[in-house]
Amino acid sequence: MKGWAGFLWEFRRALGFGLLAAFLSSFGQTYFISLFLEPVSARAGITVGDFGTGYAVATLISGLLLVRLGRWLDGAGEAATFAPLGLALAAGLSLMAWCPHPVVLFLGFFLVRFSGQGGMGLVSTSAMARYFSRRRGMALSVASLGFPLGEVILPGTVLGLSMLLGWRGFLFGLAVVLVAVVAGPGRWLTSRPLRGDAPPLVPVDKVEGGRFVWFRDPFFIWVTVVTGLTGPFLGTIVLLYQLPIAAERGVEVGWVATSFSIFALVRAGVSLGIGPAIDRWGGRCLFAWGFLPILGAIWSYALVPGPMGLLGFYVGLGIFFGMGPVVTAMLAEVYGARQIGEVRGTGNAAGVISSALGPFAAGWLLNAGATYGQIVLGLAWMTAASAVGAVLIWLGYLRQSARRPVGSG
Repeated sequence: MKGWAGFLWEFRRALGFGLLAAFLSSFGQTYFISLFLEPVSARAGITVGDFGTGYAVATLISGLLLVRLGRWLDGAGEAATFAPLGLALAAGLSLMAWCPHPVVLFLGFFLVRFSGQGGMGLVSTSAMARYFSRRRGMALSVASLGFPLGEVILPGTVLGLSMLLGWRGFLFGLAVVLVAVVAGPGRWLTSRPLRGDAPPLVPVDKVEGGRFVWFRDPFFIWVTVVTGLTGPFLGTIVLLYQLPIAAERGVEVGWVATSFSIFALVRAGVSLGIGPAIDRWGGRCLFAWGFLPILGAIWSYALVPGPMGLLGFYVGLGIFFGMGPVVTAMLAEVYGARQIGEVRGTGNAAGVISSALGPFAAGWLLNAGATYGQIVLGLAWMTAASAVGAVLIWLGYLRQSARRPVGSG
């Protein structure tokens, strides 16, 4: 069987697992948690500023632990880690709903950020990179649809059900649903070994010679710096302050909501289309091109006035995040799929830490008297520097095309 239909049917369990894990990561994303900012702060007896500080610290800690989680994935496998992460995510949501004390709320933040935004996202991408080889790009594309699916469905669903059940009732109910998903569809998907088109891999701990010290490789360091200082850092600042930025530019709130929906749809479309391109040309060849959309996005926001600048930004941002599978595919090509969990986990950790530092940097600049427009312009120049770095990495690898991946790709 050929084409998308045959691919989806033949590997339905592995692809369904990746899609489900990516969707469940939505419950640890900033856009979801921010919907409960005011009621959670009021119940815990803290200010909105305290909420942000605690959230940032929990995010930093969870990011640092992603490297250990990635190593666990390489040894135990993604299927074995799915249930513990799902139960931890349910516990975190329950603590957010209960939150009689700020310490309890902090623990809830940590659990949802580590098991949701960090853990489930890493499980999804590393599983697709590990179990697929010839059609790795297509597998990453299908699984990555879970991210924009949450962005499209959840905001409206949360608001509607919270009005019906109350915000605490919704979070407690969601925790129960998550346990049911882990015990039902999750257990069915992982009841047998997940199978893709790649040959089975021996766990990295059992390979003669042990681990490759990839984190000392200049290529990995530069990729981590370039990717970590662009999407997560920039995206977190602009999304966190999107309403005051829009107000300063004279853009109505309705345009912000519309643009975010367009962002999710563009991300889904690009995510689906980038897979065949990865399988044809490879992640290394496509890596540098992925920075063009976000470069155009932030400069559009910085220079184009009114709603069109806002719309251009979200379209470019959607294209950039839709091309996310390129980085995972590239790392699997270079370092092999055997230890992709730890490699990707380290990259994700850098992104999470970068996203936590973004609000601190923006807050410091705002307190120093900077305007939102000046911050956006500074982000534009930073993105231009990152794009130049990506091109230099790409050109360097073209000159070293004979470089062999470490492990089995």
